[in-house]
Amino acid sequence: MAQQLGGEDAVWEEKSVVVKIAYDTAGEASVDTNSLRSMIGQNFWTEQRTKDILAARAEGKDYVLGGSASNRLLIDPPSEAGGLAPVYGCITVDPDLNITVELSLDSAFAADSPYNTTISVQCTPTFDNQGRVTVIEYGDNTVVKKTEAA
Repeated sequence: MAQQLGGEDAVWEEKSVVVKIAYDTAGEASVDTNSLRSMIGQNFWTEQRTKDILAARAEGKDYVLGGSASNRLLIDPPSEAGGLAPVYGCITVDPDLNITVELSLDSAFAADSPYNTTISVQCTPTFDNQGRVTVIEYGDNTVVKKTEAA
């Protein structure tokens, strides 16, 4: 997950996630996602979601996907995986465009879950002379924190 959201793609030898944003004269953003190398990056950084993230950022708010136990992201292993438990997730993009991914075997992210992981990926944005974000990219500045129930 960490390599899919930040870091360098081993095949392309390029950053996994680079989103380019251009603005027309009315200030409307158009999003170029052609530089996304990872599958998770391609599915997460859609044009509409990028615009929603930028709108939340303009209001100083986090953009959250899977923020409550009733609408968590679900990674459900295929049946041939031998009975592995599903993993629940939440992705938060803060106003600085840093990403936090929380993963757990428990949909409520209980501390006593046998598996909890938090992945933090720092953004390195580029701005135009009007202070608007023009490039969102994530390099190898990723931290993974795993906790297990005692």
